[in-house]
Amino acid sequence: MEKAGVEKPELKEEVKEIDPVEKAVDIALRMPRVTIHSPITSAFVRYMKARDPGFDISKFLKGIMERNSDIYRKVIEELRKRKVREVEERLGIK
Repeated sequence: MEKAGVEKPELKEEVKEIDPVEKAVDIALRMPRVTIHSPITSAFVRYMKARDPGFDISKFLKGIMERNSDIYRKVIEELRKRKVREVEERLGIK
């Protein structure tokens, strides 16, 4: 039985959407090493290394980042906001 004149307060939950770049940076700072769990990707990288001893996975990944420059810029900005030393050193920021 409800009492007359008594209103239940509305509960408003604030749901903050997490920016995917922020989430990715959080994870990357906790676990900076990249591990390949794909036999296809692993075989590709191993083949490239066997075929070309000068193959450099870092340069390969840099090319991928350059093709996705908008995402790359967002990640760099987020890392700079957090004063990540490695990014500052690479970019010559003190």
